[in-house]
Amino acid sequence: MPGPSVSVIIPCFNAAPFLGEAIRSALDQSLPPVEVIVVDDGSTDDSAEIAQSFGPPVRVLRQENHGESVARNRGIDEAAGDWVALLDADDVWLPSKLRQQWELVEADPSGDEVVCIGTRCFAFAEDGRQSEFPQPDTFDLPEPSLELLVECAISPSAAMFRRRDGLACGFPEETRSSEDMIFFAHLRTRGRFLRVDDPLTGYRRSDAQQTKTPGHLARSIRCRYEWAERHPDVIPPARLPHLRSRLLDEVATFIRRSEALDDLVSASELRTIALELDPEHDSGSRPTGWRKWAIRADAHDAVRRGSRRNGPASLFYRIMRRLAEIGQPR
Repeated sequence: MPGPSVSVIIPCFNAAPFLGEAIRSALDQSLPPVEVIVVDDGSTDDSAEIAQSFGPPVRVLRQENHGESVARNRGIDEAAGDWVALLDADDVWLPSKLRQQWELVEADPSGDEVVCIGTRCFAFAEDGRQSEFPQPDTFDLPEPSLELLVECAISPSAAMFRRRDGLACGFPEETRSSEDMIFFAHLRTRGRFLRVDDPLTGYRRSDAQQTKTPGHLARSIRCRYEWAERHPDVIPPARLPHLRSRLLDEVATFIRRSEALDDLVSASELRTIALELDPEHDSGSRPTGWRKWAIRADAHDAVRRGSRRNGPASLFYRIMRRLAEIGQPR
């Protein structure tokens, strides 16, 4: 099998401190890409100039700020390669990343059925410390697309996929939350996913990342479920209750974390999402969903912490305490 033609796509918004390192890691691959496309998504810093300074095979596309999905889709549309490898502007690859992914494709007997190959990841901090970046193995479970909407099983920076299938699916441009999880859930309907077991993709941890912003998880849960409702070809309507149940489990976990951190705003947003998702909830009846309101104990704990506060947070928890009381099984 001849070697692949791989286009690397780097969406970029105000990433000047890290962009050069990301580009260099793409150019230093032992299986060189045919091009590195940097899509500058309305940066106001020197990101575009840094990318242009590398010269060919790096090329820069500029656009107004429309978000990562629009930037990635534009890169996929303009790519010359048969395969696309995504790389976030603050992440890096080890030199053998693309080569090992391609070797896995060559060794797999299913051939053209393979549409995407990931790698294991490692996390690294500004001070150079590295740590494990655990990711679940969900690619070959009975309902892989549903699992990919629940578990973040593949990082965009770790993925290499066939351009034709990326074009057919596209990143969802109507949201800026969990676009990658939605994209990969859709892409999985096109064929098989594989993963290189070596940690070849470096994920930079920083306080500025979207996944650390307050309320991100609440938006993420809502976007994933609403997308699934609109795409019965990916998640059959009969399986939506199961998806709701899995997402509610995720909500409960993070409510507990938010309350432990005294983040009352995020806890409130998450509870709102839970009420929207609860398949048994009826505003005119006793709430019996959420595993018999399994997290009501957390509400009681939060009430005790919040009872000394004044204002909306205290009022919210008094309401939650009352809901918890009437939700007690009889």
